[in-house]
Amino acid sequence: MKAKGESLPTKILTLEQAAGRFLRQKKAEHSDESLMIKQHACGVAYLKLFWRPDTQLTQIDAQEVQWFIRKAIDSGPPGDGARKRHVNTVVEKDLPLLSALFKTAGLPSPVEQIRKSRKLPKKVSPQMRFLGIEEIVTVIRRIRNETFFDSRGRPQRLTARETHADLLEFIACTGIRSGELSRLTVDHVDLKRKVILVAEPKDRSNPRRLETTPNLVKAIERLCQAASTHPQKLLVPGGMSYVYTIARRWGKRLGIDHLNGRTLRHSFATGLATEGVPSVTIRDLMGHRSLRTTDRYVHAVSGLRREAVSRLARHFQADESTDG
Repeated sequence: MKAKGESLPTKILTLEQAAGRFLRQKKAEHSDESLMIKQHACGVAYLKLFWRPDTQLTQIDAQEVQWFIRKAIDSGPPGDGARKRHVNTVVEKDLPLLSALFKTAGLPSPVEQIRKSRKLPKKVSPQMRFLGIEEIVTVIRRIRNETFFDSRGRPQRLTARETHADLLEFIACTGIRSGELSRLTVDHVDLKRKVILVAEPKDRSNPRRLETTPNLVKAIERLCQAASTHPQKLLVPGGMSYVYTIARRWGKRLGIDHLNGRTLRHSFATGLATEGVPSVTIRDLMGHRSLRTTDRYVHAVSGLRREAVSRLARHFQADESTDG
């Protein structure tokens, strides 16, 4: 008999059993169709590529985790920029998920042991690009109106280009995340009040509404009309991957290799800062908790930097003219 207050021994679980228990707990907290559940399921499947499902968690020690880190990073996509992003994925998603499986089984996590010894790979901060307001307007106009030709010089028939332009304009004018956009339905749009309720925001404790502008109302009306024929009335039936795919394809066609939802989100924050919008307002529109996060989305514009320096130079010029 165990003494009162003494914990019972934890049943040793395999990776498969711990993953099943973890996913059941998450499904109880969220809906089965939640994007978070799908991401966790994909993460579990990724871990099973390195360890057999019947591997006991007690066999995965700190040395095994370091082996996983090396293998996972080496198996990433080629290219310096893609490799940097893959390192961040391993550090921010794969290792916390592995640690969560140990927590589910009631076992100490070797990931925490490595973290305390400071042997985890450092997150890489890739240089984020952004587009100016005029550049974005030009991109949207070209998608809507420009004629593109194939390798034989024949005009291309580009279907749904109007919808693609509407989606990219929607992201550029609201700063919404691609994942949040993929969960929007017609019911979340209130065109009379010109506001949009963000469905399942990334920060659940910080729900927000998007303000629409007159130029965006027509685009939203077209998206809602197309979504009304969909069973779930989703504005983006294809999900996040659809937004990424159309941005990448149009970026390749227009010669802009960094055109994507994240770039447009950075451009939205930078454009607001350029127009003199206070940082607190930008934070609220972006759906951030802290100003420190918002600062990472605001980039310095070279023209404004020169103008700022020239303002200071005017005082020196005025002082020289007084001395003369």
